[in-house]
Amino acid sequence: MVQAMIIMERNLDWFPRMRAMSLAAANEADGEQNEMRTLQTQLESTQQVVAALTTQLMELRDQLLCLQVFWIVFDFYLLKKMDQRTCIKFCVKNEIKCADAFRMLTVAYGEATLDRSNIYWWYKMFSEGREDVNDEERAGRPSTSTTDEKINEVEKMILANRRITIREVADDLNISIGSCHSIFINDLGMRQVAAKFVPKLLNCDQKQHRMNIANEMLDSVRDDPNLLQRVITGDEAGVVHHEFLPQGRTVNKEYYLQVMRNLREAIRQKRPDLWKNKNRLLHHDNAPAHTSLLVRDFLAKNNTLMMPQPLYSPDLAPCDFFLFPKLKRPMKGRRYATLDEIKTASKEELKKIFKNFKNDFLKCFEDWKNRWHKCIISHGDYFEGDKIGIHE
Repeated sequence: MVQAMIIMERNLDWFPRMRAMSLAAANEADGEQNEMRTLQTQLESTQQVVAALTTQLMELRDQLLCLQVFWIVFDFYLLKKMDQRTCIKFCVKNEIKCADAFRMLTVAYGEATLDRSNIYWWYKMFSEGREDVNDEERAGRPSTSTTDEKINEVEKMILANRRITIREVADDLNISIGSCHSIFINDLGMRQVAAKFVPKLLNCDQKQHRMNIANEMLDSVRDDPNLLQRVITGDEAGVVHHEFLPQGRTVNKEYYLQVMRNLREAIRQKRPDLWKNKNRLLHHDNAPAHTSLLVRDFLAKNNTLMMPQPLYSPDLAPCDFFLFPKLKRPMKGRRYATLDEIKTASKEELKKIFKNFKNDFLKCFEDWKNRWHKCIISHGDYFEGDKIGIHE
């Protein structure tokens, strides 16, 4: 009886198990209530964010409508302004006085008429011979990218690597591609020929030098029809020699000298006819490492003749107008995870090129001769993109 009374009065201290069950039930109820309060708070916060975003969207819509109205009005007044300038020019041509022109414009355009000083200014400009009714270009803000310092840095990078791209220069110097392109074309006067950047305008001496070498090579080919067969490029079996520049290494005269030694050994193994006759010809461009005294002495001691190559003339170099584009074209747009993948892909493309040696390289040499002709016809100037007929 006493126990029943204790339970009815919810005095559970006497009954530990029932007291624990009661506490657990109370804790679960409190937990659910806390969770409900948290969810309610989050919901209210979300509703406030949605309301704020809705208000911002409405404001943006109103601003957009106002902007559209502004541009419509602006275009209307700009059109009216251009029309009035044309009318002023007409009055000047027909010797109508400025005061009469002002009255005629006021009648025609009403409140949209230009102010008197503006009309008189344009009347004076047209009277002095001006023809254009548009405003002159303004200087705008001074550029922070096309400074003398940036221009000098771009020029150094081009001279160090003439195959560098505008994007690479822009990334290295942290300037926009548009500013970098402007420096290339407008400040440095460069243009791209056979994937290399060269001076946009050749001087008279450079043009004459190109013509002289073209004439010399054509005469040599006429005297010796097999001359181009002795040029060191490759043979039916594959590449005579190739090697990849180690990462972080630059091509200086010492490195290029070792390349020439490796090339000499490759010729001995793969082109024994040239090795035996000692009448091989080497053609490369005028990079400082190629024309250094160290390299020239090595080539002279080993009976390797050098074919002449004019300065700034990638359009007359087979590697630039034939080999490199043919090598890079299939690889363009493909992603490579490592340098080894790039090397493997390059070797595969080289093998494909040299499999069709007889057709591709004979065509390359014929194109080379045609380019000498085009250079002479163009009086030594660049000719890529020009339609030039060759009649030997």
